[in-house]
Amino acid sequence: MDINDVHIRTPVIKITSHIGKQGTIIMYQSFEVTNFRCFHELNVTNLERVNLIAGVNNVGKTTLLEALFIHCGAYHPQLTLRLNTFRGIESMTIEIGRMAETPWDSLFSEFDTSKEIKLEGNDTETGIRVLRLNTVRQTEEIAEIRSLIQGSPDMTGEISSSLEFPRVLKLKNEENGQNSYYMILEPRGVRIHPIPPPSPFQTILIGSWNRTPMKEDAERFGKLEIKGQLDVLTDALKIIEPRLRRLSVIVVGDTPMIHSTIDGLR
Repeated sequence: MDINDVHIRTPVIKITSHIGKQGTIIMYQSFEVTNFRCFHELNVTNLERVNLIAGVNNVGKTTLLEALFIHCGAYHPQLTLRLNTFRGIESMTIEIGRMAETPWDSLFSEFDTSKEIKLEGNDTETGIRVLRLNTVRQTEEIAEIRSLIQGSPDMTGEISSSLEFPRVLKLKNEENGQNSYYMILEPRGVRIHPIPPPSPFQTILIGSWNRTPMKEDAERFGKLEIKGQLDVLTDALKIIEPRLRRLSVIVVGDTPMIHSTIDGLR
C-alpha cells in the first residue's frame, strides 16, 4: 500500500456554546433555505450533532453553511457582509450610486433582490425561528427608515430619491414580536438600526481556504498520538473516506506533513 496525501477542502460551521439554557446540547434538527444564493428551495431534515455535507464543486455546500451562520446570528444583518471575507475576498469597495451593486446583491437567488430570502431553522435551544431578508422598496417603509435616521440628512435624501435602487437591507426575525433590523448603506459607511441584541449562541464559520500550515497540522497530530487519541481522528475521517487505513507523519524536504494510507490506491 502506498501513502497518499489527502486534502479535504470542506468548510465547517461550529456552534461554540454547546450547552443551552436547559442544560442540553444545542443542535439544529432541520433547516430550510429559500432564495439564498444558488438555492431556490432547500430543506434539510434529520440533522444530528455532527453532520457531513458532501458534493461536487459549486453545488452549494458553502452556501448552506453561510445560511446557517446568518440564521445563528438571528438579529444581525451585518453578518451578511462577513460572507465575502469567508469566501476569501479580503476587502471590497462600496460605491454609492443609482446603478451601483450593493454588498448583499449576491445573497439573493439569481441576483434578484425583489425576492425574499427566507431561512427557517429548528434547534433544540430556541425552537423554530424564521429570518427574512429583503431589500427595502416600499415608499412607506423608506419613510419609516428616514424617521429613524434623522441625524443623517444626506442619507435621507438618497433613500427618498432612489426607489429603483434600494440601499437598505431589512432582516426580520419572526420571534418575540417579529423584530426588524436594518442595514443602511451611507456614503461614510454602514449603519445598523436598531442596535441588535446578542445572538442566541456564538457560531464560528471556518472556510476551506483558511488552511493551517502543514507543520502546525503535524504538531497537532503528534500531540494526539502522544495522548493516545489518534483513533478519534482516524474514526472521524473514515466517515469521509471509509478506505482510510492509517495516518502518519512523514517529512518531505524540511516540511513535516500528514499522509494517509488508503486501501486500493497505489
